[in-house]
Amino acid sequence: MQSMSLAGYKMLHAAAIVYKNIAYLLSGTKGSGKSTTLLATLALSPDIAVLGNDRVAYMPKNDYVYCMDNSIRITQSTLDVLLKGFGSE
Repeated sequence: MQSMSLAGYKMLHAAAIVYKNIAYLLSGTKGSGKSTTLLATLALSPDIAVLGNDRVAYMPKNDYVYCMDNSIRITQSTLDVLLKGFGSE
C-alpha cells in the first residue's frame, strides 16, 4: 500500500459503486454504514455495480478509482437494516 501512495494514489477507506461509467465513493469511518449503503444502493437500479468496498485507490492525476477489495462483509446489523428497509421483519 505504501508503494501505491508513493506512486500518487490516494488510499481511501471507502466503498465505491459505478453507475453509467461514473464512480461514486461512499466514505466514512468504520461502522458508519458504507457497506449497508452500498448494498441498499444496488437495489435502486440494475445498472449500478460494486466497484470496491472498504479500500479504494484514487488517482487524482487521471481522476480514476481503482478497486482494492470488492468483497462485502455483511454483519447482522447490516442485514437487519436492509431487511427493515425493504419491509421484511
